[in-house]
Amino acid sequence: MLANIGSKARVFWLSLLFSALFSIHTGVVAQDVQWADYMDYKEMTNSLKNWTSNNPKLTSLSSIGKSYEGRELWLVTVTNSEKGASEDKPALYVQGGIDSDEIISTQSAMYLLNKLLTKYGIDENITRLVDNYTLYLLPNLIPDQSERYHHLPISVRDSTTRPYDNDNDGLFDEDDQEDIDGDGRVLQMRVRNPQGAYQLSKEDSRVMVTRDPLAVNHDGPFYDLYPREGIDNDQDGLINEDAVGGVDPNRNWPAHWRQEYAQEWAGPYPLSEIETRSLAEFYFDHPNIGMIIDLHSTGNHLYRPSSVNTDDMMDLQDLNYYKTLGKLYSNVTNGPVWTPWERSKSGGKPGTPRTGILMDWAYEHLGVFSFVPELWNFPFDKNQKALIGAPEGEKIDWALKNFGREVWTDWYEVKHPDLGKVELGGWNKPMPNNPMGKYVERVADEITTWLLQVWQKLPYLKVDTDVKVLKKNQYKIIVKISNTGFMPTNVTNRALTTEMVMPIFLTVESSGASVLAMTGAETGKLYGRSGLVLGHLAGWKNAKVTQKNRTEGGRNIKFVELIVEKTNDASEIEITVNGQRAGVVREVIAL
Repeated sequence: MLANIGSKARVFWLSLLFSALFSIHTGVVAQDVQWADYMDYKEMTNSLKNWTSNNPKLTSLSSIGKSYEGRELWLVTVTNSEKGASEDKPALYVQGGIDSDEIISTQSAMYLLNKLLTKYGIDENITRLVDNYTLYLLPNLIPDQSERYHHLPISVRDSTTRPYDNDNDGLFDEDDQEDIDGDGRVLQMRVRNPQGAYQLSKEDSRVMVTRDPLAVNHDGPFYDLYPREGIDNDQDGLINEDAVGGVDPNRNWPAHWRQEYAQEWAGPYPLSEIETRSLAEFYFDHPNIGMIIDLHSTGNHLYRPSSVNTDDMMDLQDLNYYKTLGKLYSNVTNGPVWTPWERSKSGGKPGTPRTGILMDWAYEHLGVFSFVPELWNFPFDKNQKALIGAPEGEKIDWALKNFGREVWTDWYEVKHPDLGKVELGGWNKPMPNNPMGKYVERVADEITTWLLQVWQKLPYLKVDTDVKVLKKNQYKIIVKISNTGFMPTNVTNRALTTEMVMPIFLTVESSGASVLAMTGAETGKLYGRSGLVLGHLAGWKNAKVTQKNRTEGGRNIKFVELIVEKTNDASEIEITVNGQRAGVVREVIAL
């Protein structure tokens, strides 16, 4: 058949044939996803089950627990299981959905998974990463609230749905948002008040701004502004002050946690929520995790620790690593990198601490590198790169031009049962927190590029052995242990301070052989076993390798020697080097 068609056509059909054969060989099934259509919990779950069942060599699906309403908190483990167990490889953890109205975070997590599966065996870098490292991916940490966002007209708060008394009146969740005019949308609400704290922007009458402190009465009109429309359900004079839930999962972590009088939505105590507690337990059960990425939206910038401290209080080496990884983000996204403390000061504020944040806890308590990418902002320049701080009116015009009238509602008047004449208007979901149309895939692809870059910066343990015969039945085994990764095996110096990482540990098991001596490191006992304690190895960023290091050991290389004696013809030695965050390597040597 191929002989009867033209050369171009022959190349085309051969390429299709080889592609199909290669896909069968790798077990990868391509997934056709319309990324502009945001997935709700059911769609996400079905995709996770289908993708992982079609790719059993590369993925496994599990749950770290259930949400308050009983939904599984799905976790995908991505690694080539034929090349080692997931827990024996350096791991990156990525999650979305901690803020439930930021649905681009879940969509981006799903995009990352899809790209790994469709490009494995095709893209050399992705293949190497999946073969040698582990990714733990949790697309949606708080699915209960995101389901309300997807299926109700309201814009949910950043909280779990466990009933909570936000206004301290002895009632729970009694004053949520309402669609007061029944049009299927819950918009912003404003009502004229001579003493109101808001006024129309002089540049754009669609935009509400904080009232000028120098304004006089004739500079009005002035307004009270409500973030979402609703009524005073409990007749306490307030509107929407006690919505469903009330504990922000990103204010519920032990790092610098403060009670709610000092930190709103912090919850009654750290890790009070089943979702945050399940996640913390998962982290402690997986000591191979070296980096935690918590996807958010909006702003097109990257947060790094700390939310409460200045940079001069951070270990200098850790800070340098943070800055290097941050530069990679800026190179990909054109967005800035800063701490929440710096960001608050950039707006002229004195530095407002935000406490109980996962990012801070991950670094300060676990000693892993942690980041919060804010994925989305309105693109304006010719390269469609997102810009920080564009005027609200420009954002509205750009969105109307690119997405149509449904993204914005001009202010219109309705009758309110409590307030009388009010006006409704503003952004419609999923804007402004999330992109629409082609920009969903663009944003997801951009952050995936950065995630792949930082994933390969984790430490990586390599073990080489050389066997020399000393005399009959007696051997010297030289073991070279190297860290070929960018980061040190402890990942951060903070982990050494908090004692959250174990040193590299070498153990030997023998069958038909006796170990006569082990030299090159201190003997000790870890994990209930005796062996050699090797400390930690620098990454190549700080290795300063010399020829002497290559032969005698140095900052990123260590040598140990074993003297063993063979006792039968089936003698073998198994050497295990446990580098925890840098991986676990096992070598079996037949004598």
